Amino acid sequence: QEIRAIIKEIQGGIGRANNEMEQAIYAVGEQETAVDATSQAFNEISTAIEALVDKINDVAQTAMALSKNAEDVRTGIEKVAVISQESAAATEEVAASTEEQTASSEEISAAASQLAKIASELQKQINNFKV
Repeated sequence: QEIRAIIKEIQGGIGRANNEMEQAIYAVGEQETAVDATSQAFNEISTAIEALVDKINDVAQTAMALSKNAEDVRTGIEKVAVISQESAAATEEVAASTEEQTASSEEISAAASQLAKIASELQKQINNFKV
């Protein structure tokens, strides 16, 4: 009787151990599935990060190109400003030269008018000496 009780107890322990082993196998299977899902999620995250890095690099290159274009435009504007200043200076010189020529022409005209008056006076004086 005792042996039968011990055997039944052992068989019960074996049954419980068998049930626990089945539960452990099921839990390991569930954990394996969860690990596979986590691994897939990390792979997707890694792929998304790589794509994001590529896009960031594209944006950085575009920003650098825009910066260079802006610098080229600034340089062009500076050149135009220099040319405008040189042109303005040349225009001022031409205007000053024109004023000087106008003043000289006015002086020559006044001198010619004065000479004409003197010539007329001289002619009158000469006519006075004629008999």
